[in-house]
Amino acid sequence: MGKLIGKTVAITLAAIVGLFAVVFGLVTLIKPVAIADMLYNAGLNDAALSFYEMQYNKTGSAEDLGALVTRLDAEKGGVKETEYAYALIFCDDFDSYVSSREKDFGGKEKTYEFFFDKYLLSLSVTGVTEYGVNNPVRRILDEKGDVITDKNLKLMQAFLTGLKEKEENAENDVLAEDLERINSLLGE
Repeated sequence: MGKLIGKTVAITLAAIVGLFAVVFGLVTLIKPVAIADMLYNAGLNDAALSFYEMQYNKTGSAEDLGALVTRLDAEKGGVKETEYAYALIFCDDFDSYVSSREKDFGGKEKTYEFFFDKYLLSLSVTGVTEYGVNNPVRRILDEKGDVITDKNLKLMQAFLTGLKEKEENAENDVLAEDLERINSLLGE
């Protein structure tokens, strides 16, 4: 009789664990963001990021990309943060995404500022040293100049000033031109 009870308990536990694994697998395939939110709220940020990334790769939406970028940390995200923040800033739905999130950040201007700052800070952390015509700062100035704040401009100014001090950029006319443009926008 004891063996029967033991077998029953073991089979029941195995069935519960198996069912949990199947449900977890299905939720992961169908809606990875649900798992990501759960892990993020539990403090397992690194694990959550891979599920946010999976969700974005599945849908390609600005909403999912924004969730990923918001949770990426410049120190740990590095190249990934730079890549995803750039993709978000220049995606077709960025302006509508910003409008949908402006309450979370205290206004539209603060929302733009947050995402531009995330991108610019990630550029600094990843150690970008070369600066050319097809550079990200120039593209932000050209395409998003109407929504850049003074805080963003000061961050760009600091980034470009740091790059200018590097030997390979000492004679860089493009960098000097963009730095001059930022200084004039700041009224300096």
